[in-house]
Amino acid sequence: MPVAWHSSASGQWYTAEAASRRDYYGVTGYPTAYVDGVIMHRGAYTNNEQMYQWYMGSFNTRRGISSPLKITFINSNYGGGHASVKVKVELEDNISSGHVCHFVLWETNMSYGGRNYAYVERAFASKNVTITQKGQSDEFSHDFTLQGGWKVADLGVSVFVQDPNGKEIKNGRAVKLVAGTAVSPASVGRVKALFN
Repeated sequence: MPVAWHSSASGQWYTAEAASRRDYYGVTGYPTAYVDGVIMHRGAYTNNEQMYQWYMGSFNTRRGISSPLKITFINSNYGGGHASVKVKVELEDNISSGHVCHFVLWETNMSYGGRNYAYVERAFASKNVTITQKGQSDEFSHDFTLQGGWKVADLGVSVFVQDPNGKEIKNGRAVKLVAGTAVSPASVGRVKALFN
């Protein structure tokens, strides 16, 4: 589940939230990518196959680590200039206190300077997770105000739960927004946070 944070103030799709995430990770150069919030890649290969192998190595390292929680979308729809997102988080193991549930509204099929971009962060919000014990669950929701120029057909949302102490992302899910219709998507696995 990728999220692209455009954190340079001179960039086309800069947001203050992206800059905040950049500072949270201490990013000093572009592109920088984090897999599950804990494996960092800085720079890029000119060969796409090398890039693929680089990222797949990190993905394969993390894919064997089970998640202590499950995220289920209750709704993710838009209408009337707003997008509403609601998820249920169920603990399948104990977690420490202080975890945070993050909501990222993103847009795909974007182009600039002759290049195409996907999963570009448009808005970001967070909610504190207060449950800690296996078997507990809670629901988290957020309403985003949609801005002019955003293509609603290309909007989606990623939701992920993160431990701010070690910055590890415990699990994440992503879906496209649907006009006025609740959805129940399949999991897309653990999260990748991309900076460029």
